[in-house]
Amino acid sequence: MPWRSVVSSSWLRARASAGSAVQVIDASWHLPATGRDARAEFARERIPGAKYFDLDECVAPSPLPHMMPHPKALGRYLAGIGLRSDLPTVVYDASDDGIFSSARLWWMLRAVGMKEVAVLAGGLKNWKANELELDTTQPSAPEPAAEEGFAVEEQPG
Repeated sequence: MPWRSVVSSSWLRARASAGSAVQVIDASWHLPATGRDARAEFARERIPGAKYFDLDECVAPSPLPHMMPHPKALGRYLAGIGLRSDLPTVVYDASDDGIFSSARLWWMLRAVGMKEVAVLAGGLKNWKANELELDTTQPSAPEPAAEEGFAVEEQPG
């Protein structure tokens, strides 16, 4: 079956329950006016096994905000939070609308050559609406993957 760009909560739950290797990334980011702290929200509750991707931290040096880092820098950051490029990956966010910043990370991962990456339809909001399990324990520090574990394909242009 071909990989899809958007997957449902039930699809992700079934994969996780079956013991399939799938990486889950919380890419939540909120506009400053909301007063929300995405990292603190991740620490309170997240999809089990999720890693946190900080869109403010993983950027290119630039006077402009959120510029995409060089592919190798992105690969180092992703390996540093324990991700590998050879595993299927699902990204989500905790926005009120169910999708906001996760699409940005989906695009970044696709831009460096990941093929099996999807956005979770409805994000954390939908996951919770379906009354699926949440991890509410204190998150442990990420266990870095070997830097070579996240191979990037530099795209022309």
